[in-house]
Amino acid sequence: MVYDKGEFSRDYLRSSVAKFMKLLTHTSKTIDDFRHFFRPSKNKETFDVAKAVQSAVKLLEPTLKQGNIALETKVDDTRKFVVYGYPSEFVHVVVNVLANARDAIGARLAAEPPGTEGRIEIGVGSDREAVVVRVRDNGGGIPSHLIEKIFTPYFTTKGTTTGTGIGLYMAKMIVEKEMKGKLLVDNIEGGAQLTIRLPKTAKAG
Repeated sequence: MVYDKGEFSRDYLRSSVAKFMKLLTHTSKTIDDFRHFFRPSKNKETFDVAKAVQSAVKLLEPTLKQGNIALETKVDDTRKFVVYGYPSEFVHVVVNVLANARDAIGARLAAEPPGTEGRIEIGVGSDREAVVVRVRDNGGGIPSHLIEKIFTPYFTTKGTTTGTGIGLYMAKMIVEKEMKGKLLVDNIEGGAQLTIRLPKTAKAG
């Protein structure tokens, strides 16, 4: 302990208080961000998917860094990827997808040598019909006998004490039922990829 070693001083106290206040300010701001982004949207509206993705990334960045997971975002800043739907709910979808990737990577890293880094890539693009968001990770992928079940309500690969199985099911409902899009999953080399497709111009009620 610092006190026992005789290293406790006024400068040390001042530095420690400054660090604590900085952490407290960051925590308070994060809570405010969650309140803002997860407040249910009352009405459908047009919004920029890239900005929504950036909001989700901002919320998850601290836990990704803590878990030694590098996040790469690929978005063309010169373009707007506008869709019609519920922006707050969509941020929740992206946060949930990123959190699942984080947890999968965390489970893999626990069995790897110290210092092994996890990776998540999230990209925003489009084709002729849809705005497309792809999230790739190096978490080892999803067992083939489970991949068809991950969007089933109450299904979870995390065990009864750490997962509810609601997150991806709700994400799929928001994307497909409320925003008339598609949420798909497949395995890639070393991990998994979730793809979100949202119609560019659909205004389905």
